[in-house]
Amino acid sequence: MARYTRLTRSEREELSLRLSWGWRYRQIARELDRSPSTLCREVRRNGVSVWHYRASCAQGKAARRRRYCCRRRLDESVRLRRWVFRRLRRCWSPEQIARRLPLVFARDGRMRLSHEALYTYLYVLPRGALRRELLSYLAPAPPAPSPAGPRRRSARPDSRPDQHRGTSGRGGPAHDTRPLGE
Repeated sequence: MARYTRLTRSEREELSLRLSWGWRYRQIARELDRSPSTLCREVRRNGVSVWHYRASCAQGKAARRRRYCCRRRLDESVRLRRWVFRRLRRCWSPEQIARRLPLVFARDGRMRLSHEALYTYLYVLPRGALRRELLSYLAPAPPAPSPAGPRRRSARPDSRPDQHRGTSGRGGPAHDTRPLGE
């Protein structure tokens, strides 16, 4: 099966027609070269009910859902966008901005934004000069760790040889190894 794509109008019509004939999801999926779970999800999401699916209604619902999903809060609210961009210019992180918004605008529920939405707005949406300008406001990324990993430090602060520490070098206390009579 191919990578997931939205159902087309003709696929929705085929689905509607074959469901009305009493076909099962697996049979329809084989005919349309789709996953049965995709078709089941389509009927649950865009059908009038599980037993009543019409392609024209489903196409309209899917189009409305696509249209509303692209509305971004920063695009809709000029006031919010200006406030956020001012903080970005002052080198605030998106997490700091998201935490500060509810404190500053406690009574205005429209002045809320998650840090994930802000990162999406910064990294995914803009193109060209706007993108470079917005990303220049963010702090630089920390350096990548070395491939060998962090260097380990000795548990003891001094690393003198064993004879200076008072041990025999074998983990036990230092003692004189000469026979007693000498």
